[in-house]
Amino acid sequence: MKNQKQIKNVSYSEGNEFQKLVMLIIIVAVIAAVFYGISIFVSKDRDKLKYQETPKSSQIEYDQILISDTFNKENEYYVLYTKEKNVFMTLYNSYITTYKAKEGAIPLYKADLSDSLNQKYIGTENKFERENFTIATECLLKVQEGAVVESYIGNETIVTKLYELSKTSSNS
Repeated sequence: MKNQKQIKNVSYSEGNEFQKLVMLIIIVAVIAAVFYGISIFVSKDRDKLKYQETPKSSQIEYDQILISDTFNKENEYYVLYTKEKNVFMTLYNSYITTYKAKEGAIPLYKADLSDSLNQKYIGTENKFERENFTIATECLLKVQEGAVVESYIGNETIVTKLYELSKTSSNS
């Protein structure tokens, strides 16, 4: 007996091939539909999570000045030197608003001690001379004709003076 190779005749019918092709297309379509459904579900919440930039309107702050401008204004005025995050700031602003609403109020400006442009005027002691001006702590200065004529140093003293300014009918 010789080794004979037996060849099996396997015949594929066209119906069997077509059935496999249709099944493959259906499986791919189901997988695509599942991914599409998941992406719709996930993207529904995406709009809620998107960063939406709120447009900010630019404002010129006429009440804010740099420390370097302390002696550059005309006539008499007050300058409040404080840090923007000072715990007394809300109280200060309340008294300042009341004071500025008065007729004939002397102008009052604010200078932020935490502003990087003001850092060269921050020192270890208060010196209110025009040529050697430094600030060590929060203070309120009254400037007249380019010179400091009154000074109120420390939060409590500033609060007292601002309260007086907001309550008096004549401006001092």
